[in-house]
Amino acid sequence: MSAKLSSDPDLAAVFATNLNSGEGAATGLRNAGKTGAVQLVGFDASPNQIEDLRSGEVSALIAQDPATIGRQGVQQVVAAIEGRPVEREIQTDLVAITQADMDSKSQYFYRTAC
Repeated sequence: MSAKLSSDPDLAAVFATNLNSGEGAATGLRNAGKTGAVQLVGFDASPNQIEDLRSGEVSALIAQDPATIGRQGVQQVVAAIEGRPVEREIQTDLVAITQADMDSKSQYFYRTAC
């Protein structure tokens, strides 16, 4: 993020494609004093990313549905063990989360504990 800001000082927005790059981009913007001046949309919804969204350091998050992904994974394992067909690829839903609607979409937040 720091290198990109140096090479493109008029940067308007960033899309971070995963949890690590989202957290890193937020840190880079924070360290450069560019929070809010550069809009950041991250992929995933880790606890750190949720806090960055809540504080306004991140404009939006694109989250997966971890409960559904886990359930479908277990279903596929059971099917494989039982010798039934399994799906090679399973599409999962994505949801956009903003500061305005984050409380109503909290089921998409990634949890560190159950």
